[in-house]
Amino acid sequence: MKISIIIPVYNTEKYLPKCLESVINQTYKNIEIIVVDDCSLGDCEQIVSSYQQKDDRIIYLKHNTNRGLFAARETGVMNANGVYITHLDSDDYLALDICEVGIKALQNNEDALFFNYAYVKQRGVFPWKAYSNRTFLEKEVFESMCELTIERWGVVGAFYKKDLALKVYEELQITKHIVMSEDLLFFFPMSYYCKKAISIADTGYYYNCLNETSATKTVRTVESLQNDLETYQFVIKTQKDFCEKHKIYDKCLYKIQQKLCHFYLEQMTIFQEDKLVMNQLLPKTIDVFGGNIVASFIYDVSMTPNALFTQRKLYKKIDIFFIKLQNNFLFVFLKKLYQLIKR
Repeated sequence: MKISIIIPVYNTEKYLPKCLESVINQTYKNIEIIVVDDCSLGDCEQIVSSYQQKDDRIIYLKHNTNRGLFAARETGVMNANGVYITHLDSDDYLALDICEVGIKALQNNEDALFFNYAYVKQRGVFPWKAYSNRTFLEKEVFESMCELTIERWGVVGAFYKKDLALKVYEELQITKHIVMSEDLLFFFPMSYYCKKAISIADTGYYYNCLNETSATKTVRTVESLQNDLETYQFVIKTQKDFCEKHKIYDKCLYKIQQKLCHFYLEQMTIFQEDKLVMNQLLPKTIDVFGGNIVASFIYDVSMTPNALFTQRKLYKKIDIFFIKLQNNFLFVFLKKLYQLIKR
């Protein structure tokens, strides 16, 4: 069975050679390598061309304009010829045997296979064992999704049937430029459509934490946080529309919104001492995630000490916002509850 490895590139040429080396040297040879140049500003085409001279399995595609990571991955899937596809970010790399290990594990026409990844940091390589050897039957992938941490909603670290991926993209019809939470846009409907999946304990994906220009490393500004909120609003609406269309009434979506909200609030803490900024961001945050979810982080005693510490940094700013909403019955109730627990 052929595997299509899809590699979107946008200003990550520094790491692209190592990424390509990890795929052309796979022990499993029946692969194709699809590089999607999302109008990158570097020498992506020249780098890929030099590797094409050594390996004719490499296909180079280029967008005329920068369309975002979601669109780049979709372009790769639309042009893939493999039975299974896997996504690889161009600043990361794969274990040299992961395709072989994956194909050997995929013996029963499964829709997807999930494997573990490791963080590559200055101090070394740190594996994160989120998956063990397990079989997921119908609906178990979707049900287990909301229990995963936000990092495991990634599109990478998995093999998907190409037909499954096509079904997701055709369903969503996304044209918006997306670079944040693009993984969740795909992962949510994929997990719903996935009838059978397996996971293995092997580490196959190496996530490069040394890239200071990646979206997850970029220093947050007020403008970027506002843009993130707009993206989250779009993602949540897309998920709600999907749930309504398929008559899915599940707590999964609510839990996902909670995790997105928690992640966003942690980003906001860099402006915790800036009253003007916090008052600017909090109303929109509540509008996007809902007052009940934002408030839940104030009194959820199940949160980790570190998360609670982070949230306490927001108490003073949230106090200010509650004052502005003192005529709203719901927030009067939440404020009283919040004050009791804060003691």
